[in-house]
Amino acid sequence: MTNLFSQAKKLIDNTKIIAISTHENPDIDGFGSMLAMEYVLKQMGKNVLAFSLASTPNALNFSSSQTVVNNLNPVEIDLIIGLDYGSPERLEILKVYPEIKADILTIDHHAIGDQIGLKIVDGNISSTAELVYDFIKFLGEPINSEIAACLLAGIMSDTGNFRYPNTSAQTLKIAGELMLKGASLQKISKAANSLSPDAKMASLTDIFAKIRTSARSNLVFAVIDHKLFNSFEISLEETDIASILSAAPEAKIAATLTEKTPGLFHVSLRAQQDRGVNVAEIAGAFGGGGHKLAAAFHSGETPENIIKKIENLLLAFDLKFDFKGSPKSNFNIEF
Repeated sequence: MTNLFSQAKKLIDNTKIIAISTHENPDIDGFGSMLAMEYVLKQMGKNVLAFSLASTPNALNFSSSQTVVNNLNPVEIDLIIGLDYGSPERLEILKVYPEIKADILTIDHHAIGDQIGLKIVDGNISSTAELVYDFIKFLGEPINSEIAACLLAGIMSDTGNFRYPNTSAQTLKIAGELMLKGASLQKISKAANSLSPDAKMASLTDIFAKIRTSARSNLVFAVIDHKLFNSFEISLEETDIASILSAAPEAKIAATLTEKTPGLFHVSLRAQQDRGVNVAEIAGAFGGGGHKLAAAFHSGETPENIIKKIENLLLAFDLKFDFKGSPKSNFNIEF
């Protein structure tokens, strides 16, 4: 990793204008990592733009110095730093400006993906924010309270407030160091839960009414159409409904199919450690990616077809893997 960090530093040092971007509809890990990198690069005297079409997640609405832009001149950009995106089609700046010509530096913790450019990828780490922290430490740049808060929010989000199996002793050590730098766990948690309980409950009630379970495959899922999605007062990324559903005793995995754009579904897949399913393999069959317990993809097919294909993959997964999730043979499934 040190060699990759050295290459990344050289790339940054030799660049005039940098754009930082994460995946579309960013979660707190992606957005927080982006803000942290922006702060650090500005400390280094770099000309940097943090790019996103999304509004700032509630958990990161504590900074008065955020300068995220939703437009830029692609001709001026010399380097793109892509964070937490998994595959190129999810990197928002490339979706908005496909004509952009720039070097690319990737920092990501999605082990299964198709990242591009100089790739700093570690699938054994809790979050992209944790990997960004390691890079900042390598750079020798000071971490102020705002940088620390952005990174801690990202780590908290991707570890389920340190409850998920991806929380390592090193993760907790880093979280402690970030709090010593001025990040407030309580402040981040309060910001993330700033919506009134009544508004949250109303939105969750509508979602829970959509929950279905397939006896054929033990898939627990919910389909959220575009009309329902537009009615929400909560952020689905921050609520992570699929993770809640995956905790159901009967769930082998859980899925939420959200029609954020008419005719296009964002599908989130979640699993529990003891269920023996690698949802990143399933997402990969649809051109998506992620981690063993959390993955996602997009599809323009009908919800019925998406669910049927997921079920077929789950049934094939049972044939290819033992009850602990260890492969019996190569996992290679075609629809």
